Amino acid sequence: MIGPTYVLEYFLPYYRKVWDLVSSRGARVFEQDTDGNINPVFPALPDCGLISIYPMEPAAGMDIVKLRKIYGQRLAMRGGIDKHVIREDREAVRRELEYKLDPSLRSGGCVFSLDHRIPNGISIENYRYYFALPPLDPSRTGWCSHGDVINCTYTVINVWRYSQTRCSVHM
Repeated sequence: MIGPTYVLEYFLPYYRKVWDLVSSRGARVFEQDTDGNINPVFPALPDCGLISIYPMEPAAGMDIVKLRKIYGQRLAMRGGIDKHVIREDREAVRRELEYKLDPSLRSGGCVFSLDHRIPNGISIENYRYYFALPPLDPSRTGWCSHGDVINCTYTVINVWRYSQTRCSVHM
């Protein structure tokens, strides 16, 4: 395991060179796959040039809502929905989505999906409920204006390119 000092000393110079090069040629997203609990090194990542982090794994202690409150708009985040909750009942699914989606969608900078692929043992009924759960506010037509954004696990770059103002991805 490494800490923030190691990240700043060894990752930052390499990441900054890469990001400076690709961003000078039009790249807009520099994203890091960071499985596990990365809370100790999280503060060092924006300095490395990272724009986005995923999968924001709840089972490892990553809480996307708390991290948005601490770090605000410094980093976009993808994932964050606990894949294990989808195995439980509808009330557990609703609690997970209400806790995570509503406050984080309002703050922007998030693309929601399960924290990894859909695990075995999830019923099709629970998955459909997770995907189609209506928002608490009846004046809204969905968790965001484009429902396909919620589950775009591997298409964040296209989502950013598509719309930074209509969906929860705006920075």
